[in-house]
Amino acid sequence: MGGIRFAFDEEKAAQAAAYLIRLKGGRIGYTALLQLLYLADRRALAETGHPITGDRMVPLPHGPVLSGVYDLIGQDNPTGASVWRGWIVKRGTYGVALSGDPPADRLSRYDTETLDAVYAEFGGMGRRALREFTHGLPEWEDPHG
Repeated sequence: MGGIRFAFDEEKAAQAAAYLIRLKGGRIGYTALLQLLYLADRRALAETGHPITGDRMVPLPHGPVLSGVYDLIGQDNPTGASVWRGWIVKRGTYGVALSGDPPADRLSRYDTETLDAVYAEFGGMGRRALREFTHGLPEWEDPHG
């Protein structure tokens, strides 16, 4: 899962995440969000040579995820200004929700169409089904912990 590095764009990643959360009704489990964003970036990378978020893809025990987004979700008290925290907040132990009405002005038509397609294909899957699917992807390698 190594290779080419792109510049992580927190604002665009937050808008993409907010777009998916909005499709899910305003709240989503963070594992599902991480994997849906991964699948959208993966599709964009395969089709255009560039991911939507520019984030680094890493293997975790529950499947591949986007490293920067994973870190943003895990921060209880982020330091400095965080676009993410202005739009997306933790809800419960395993969920995230929208905080306000984030814009989508950084997302291109292609980006939103890709997010829509990924959500249509995978958004109805449960956490375990998504995990099983992403474990079957050729690039996923078990990180062994």
